[in-house]
Amino acid sequence: MKKILLFWAILLTTTLRLFSAEYKLNLRTEQWNINQKGYFLSEIRDVRTDKSIGKVMIQGNLMDASFPASITEDLYQLVKSSISLDTTSVPIIMEIQTFKLSVKGNAAKHQDILDFSIRFIRDIDGEIFELFKLNGKPQMNVQGNIPEVAEKNILAALKLSFQNFDGWMKDNLNIPPMATSVEIKFIPNEILKTDRGDTLIWGTDYKLNWNDFKGPVPHPTSQQRVIACSTIKQGLKSQMAR
Repeated sequence: MKKILLFWAILLTTTLRLFSAEYKLNLRTEQWNINQKGYFLSEIRDVRTDKSIGKVMIQGNLMDASFPASITEDLYQLVKSSISLDTTSVPIIMEIQTFKLSVKGNAAKHQDILDFSIRFIRDIDGEIFELFKLNGKPQMNVQGNIPEVAEKNILAALKLSFQNFDGWMKDNLNIPPMATSVEIKFIPNEILKTDRGDTLIWGTDYKLNWNDFKGPVPHPTSQQRVIACSTIKQGLKSQMAR
């Protein structure tokens, strides 16, 4: 599992946009040049306790922001349209743990801020395995009325998050949570060898002997010996206290 902190600041200049009682975020799809290999994003889950999206500044008015459908549906459609998905590979889930838009300053000069935390997981029969986690608080410095500032911030955060995750996944596709099955092979007795490392081979007509259990003798350092002795003493104290 890897954690990354994201931060950037962008200076924008004036233009206009009409506003309504509630601001609907308008996320425009982009091409991120990300080709997911060996995995694909199958689902986005919203695990936030506070389900509100936050505030944006529109023509000098501080307004509540929302997604046209929902945060999970709109973000999934955005990601699905922006990257290449191999749906025949291992499914990965993105969890949204924090997602909040806020504004600091006034209409003439303010900062649009996105506070977010997401993680990528594998859900195997209800057991969750965390693969990768990101969090950040990127901000955009705005002068005047700029259209779709929050959208630009969201798109930049998601693009960088998926680029980091994709780069990490390409180097870690062989980790245990990415396995799709476990295969057990029973090796016939005729291929029994004495130099099979830490593999213990057994058959109905093969009797185990002492050599099957032998391995290299460890040579602990003085510090390791002290730790081992301390552990043994603690174990004895626990048993005596019962």
